[in-house]
Amino acid sequence: MIERTALNLDQTFLLKLRLDHNQTCQSGDIIHIKAPKTDKPRAYSIARIEDDIVLSIKKHDHGICSSYLSDLQIDDTVHAYIEENAHFHLPLNPESIIFISNGTGIAPFLGMIPNLIDNGQQFQFFWGGRFKESVELYQPYLPFTAGDPSSSVHLTYCVHHNKNMYNTRFGINAN
Repeated sequence: MIERTALNLDQTFLLKLRLDHNQTCQSGDIIHIKAPKTDKPRAYSIARIEDDIVLSIKKHDHGICSSYLSDLQIDDTVHAYIEENAHFHLPLNPESIIFISNGTGIAPFLGMIPNLIDNGQQFQFFWGGRFKESVELYQPYLPFTAGDPSSSVHLTYCVHHNKNMYNTRFGINAN
């Protein structure tokens, strides 16, 4: 493990893992992680960002794997294997693409959206989070600014304590 963010307001954190030199994968593949003293691995969708994997994880009070991962320290080793998930990879040269996710389901898109921007491809991304602050965790991986209306990020937040709904739209500047 090379990086772990602090828990945010949603009890969510990002975990960055470095791949072994002979391991290949791409955004949308699945990593299976087996926490100590468990029999079953837990599956997470991955974002492939440069040579690393980024996971978005919600820590649950009684979650064995999420608690284990939230306690990892820099340079700790995680025992895992990667399963190819070809049906969830980006198509080659899409004319336009729409992504929809909420909460930690954002993970694979964190690796896909920068690739689309770099290739000048159009997309729409819709994401819902619990609080307006929820998206702050992901901002380093979502390069949105005012710009090109053909590609945009649409964010929706629901605040449970006062039943308000907030919607935000960002254009993408591919430059």
